[in-house]
Amino acid sequence: MAGEGQTGGDGSTSVNGVMVDAIDKAFNPPIDPERRNQIASAEQRRFEELGPAAYFQSLAEAQLRQEQQQGIDEFGTGLLQTRFELAEHEANHDHLTGLFNSKGFTAVLEQEAAEMRRREFGKSNSEQEDMPTTWVIAIDVNGLKLKNDTEGHQAGNDLLTTFSQVLTKILRESDIKGRLGGDEFALCLPELSASNLRVLYGRLEQALSEQGMSASFGAAELDPSNLKGSMRLADLRSYRAKKKFYENRENKYLEMDADLEELEEEKRKDDEDKKLKG
Repeated sequence: MAGEGQTGGDGSTSVNGVMVDAIDKAFNPPIDPERRNQIASAEQRRFEELGPAAYFQSLAEAQLRQEQQQGIDEFGTGLLQTRFELAEHEANHDHLTGLFNSKGFTAVLEQEAAEMRRREFGKSNSEQEDMPTTWVIAIDVNGLKLKNDTEGHQAGNDLLTTFSQVLTKILRESDIKGRLGGDEFALCLPELSASNLRVLYGRLEQALSEQGMSASFGAAELDPSNLKGSMRLADLRSYRAKKKFYENRENKYLEMDADLEELEEEKRKDDEDKKLKG
């Protein structure tokens, strides 16, 4: 699937790993592996020292110099291409967890929807109904604000990192994983029956429980012609699951049945109540 790194759809490839891949693509014939690894390590240190903004600014300046100079050597051209490979990776991935960020997740979700439309083309309605289901999952990690408030933001970051590691460990390579921001994550799970989704959720819930964590999950079938609607439904189902968690303090909440109209009305009433309470 397009957009996947060395480790599959989670997007969790390390910066160093991206550098090595990019160098292999940029230099033809390939350079010595030891030299390649030295370049990758040096570029990773440079990225970490400068930070993303300054590093990407240096890329733009380097490109300008290349355009102004004639006869730049093959090594310089290859290294510049390598740096842009890294820039592209960083633009689509969350710096904390290594998963896709909102931009990257949306882009890969659009690619998955396009592939679904291609597979459905020319098939009858009954044939389309028999095709495997693709799910979008909206997730809220429970307890992040409390963790930040009581133990500090580093503890909160550790919570998010551990959560992303559990996702990577339990889910399939073909599953797309993203952190949309804050405590919000999203998944796209291709070709999975509803019963197998429940089994997969059970494994995730157990793995999170072993880490002293929990999360609220909302699932919706992916409609390739209405990505926003699918994500909205999954998000509202996650919202209901989180309400159940805080009402009952139980971990096991995967909401995948409530309809959109019912959820929209529930959310509207909750928002009104919040306004009245000030």
